Amino acid sequence: MLAAGEVEAAFVGKAQLAGGAVEKTIALMFTGLTLATVLGVPFGTAFGQQFGWRVAFWIVSGFGVISLIGVTALVPNHHDSGPAGLRHEVRVLRDPQVRLALGMTVLGFGGVFVVFTYIAPILEQVGGFSPRGVTLMLVLFGVGLTLGNTLGGKLADHALMPSLMGILVMLAVVMAIFTKTSHAMWPAAITVFVWGIAAFATVPPLQMRVVAKAAAAPNLASTLNIGAFNVGNAMGAWMGGLAIAHGVALDSLPWVAAAVSVAALVLTWAAARRGTTRAPYRCAMRAWRRGRIRERGMRSMCKAVQKAMRLMHRARKQCWIRALQY
Repeated sequence: MLAAGEVEAAFVGKAQLAGGAVEKTIALMFTGLTLATVLGVPFGTAFGQQFGWRVAFWIVSGFGVISLIGVTALVPNHHDSGPAGLRHEVRVLRDPQVRLALGMTVLGFGGVFVVFTYIAPILEQVGGFSPRGVTLMLVLFGVGLTLGNTLGGKLADHALMPSLMGILVMLAVVMAIFTKTSHAMWPAAITVFVWGIAAFATVPPLQMRVVAKAAAAPNLASTLNIGAFNVGNAMGAWMGGLAIAHGVALDSLPWVAAAVSVAALVLTWAAARRGTTRAPYRCAMRAWRRGRIRERGMRSMCKAVQKAMRLMHRARKQCWIRALQY
């Protein structure tokens, strides 16, 4: 997890220094994960069914060794900026927006794994798919992930927070629809494909939100957000298993996923609203510090207060869209 955060922070830092679109850079980087899902999940399932799950794990270990050799040989061993102390990096967690962004990642991606962890029994027992059919459905889901990752990067580059809220709404709606379409093969296939698009379209906006709010500590922020994705995965799997253990049917499990996506939507809305409320005052204070208000004396102070109020009102109009985006 630490290595993933370091590599990711290096990519993001390069994009920032080059003046590039960081959102598209993050989407490009996560394309590797989506391609691994497209190829690895179905082939791993097939190998596990054919030769046993231990063989699949040995293959994954082999690819891990190859990846380690590739990173050691190809990733430059230098930093564009001086090393930052751990205390300086941890200090960024005092910002409520950083903590909210990490919570958005946990819930936003956790809802996906409520269902994805149990997708094989859902497709086999509810949809009537064969084991080979489940493998093809996983390939279809992976293709959706790839498309969603690219789409999410473009949307985040255009309008980060509105796009993220729209994607979470789409994710909740798709999960609600899946409770009905999971009973038939073709509707289930279409829903799984759209679900894949919505699931990974959240990744670039979520990652960029954390990086933007923790700009002073990009290494720690990227590392913690990778951890937040994994916590969301584990939490989603646990919630799905808990629901099944308490008698929730497999075809009703997507309702739990939809509820988690709605919770992520509420948290995202709260984070955007908090940023929108505070943005005008930050803009006004910057204007004050720049010397736009220089009056002295009681009468001048009254005029200064009136000017500050007008300035804050104007700043609210000018900054609320920017606050939603970043």
